[in-house]
Amino acid sequence: MPINPDTLTAWLPALAPVMARVAGIALFLPLTASVELPALAKVGLVGGVAVAVFPMALPTVELGLREDQLVAGLVGELVIGELIGLSAAGVLHAAIMAGHLVAQQAGLTLGTIYNPMLESEASSIEQATYFAAALVFLSVGGHMEFARALLDSFQLIPPLRFGVDGVSADLMVDLAQSMCDTALRLAGPTLLALLSSTVVLGIASRTMPQLNVLSVGFALKVCLGVGALAATLRLAEEPLGEAVGVSVETVREWMETVRRSLAARA
Repeated sequence: MPINPDTLTAWLPALAPVMARVAGIALFLPLTASVELPALAKVGLVGGVAVAVFPMALPTVELGLREDQLVAGLVGELVIGELIGLSAAGVLHAAIMAGHLVAQQAGLTLGTIYNPMLESEASSIEQATYFAAALVFLSVGGHMEFARALLDSFQLIPPLRFGVDGVSADLMVDLAQSMCDTALRLAGPTLLALLSSTVVLGIASRTMPQLNVLSVGFALKVCLGVGALAATLRLAEEPLGEAVGVSVETVREWMETVRRSLAARA
């Protein structure tokens, strides 16, 4: 069906807040925020997702917006997208944090390599936990849950009506707490095993002074840390799946709170 040029002209400014919200999500997801992905591909990805989402967001978008209205509201749309993206990326960063804790205690942080996807130096343990978490995230349908959260956000928080407040800060605190809890659940068994090995080696150094604890302990910690972490990652689906559910539920509760706040102001 042909589209009226006047209708298309009215729709293009209304597409801007939708694109800003999608761009906010892309800024925080490690895959889309990576320097490995060309800038043109990022723009095309954001634009394609925004166009796909636009028909469902159209009933809540005001048409015939002026430039000053768009500029004032795009910042809020970007913040909404960033908070949704942060909640999704928090699960992956929790796995990275768990890998860093294990690598630090096992003495593997001395040999870090540059990871262009994260734009930082990371140990092999951190990268392994990140990719394992990414696979679990996709297998439990985390990407679909956050896609639904994005679609629901247009119904709960209409475009260009959001203002940054204390509720958004509370959301970031809750997400950080959930990320730390997940990291400790993933790294806890391995850290306990490494602590036990340290205690055993300390006792052995006192009872057998001729034992070279430094060389033996380093090799033992590396083998024990990698082995315990590998066994833990086999059971990582449950804590990571729960973390995805908690993140989605936290974001939905935040959007409901913002919706009630907007309704009270109206």
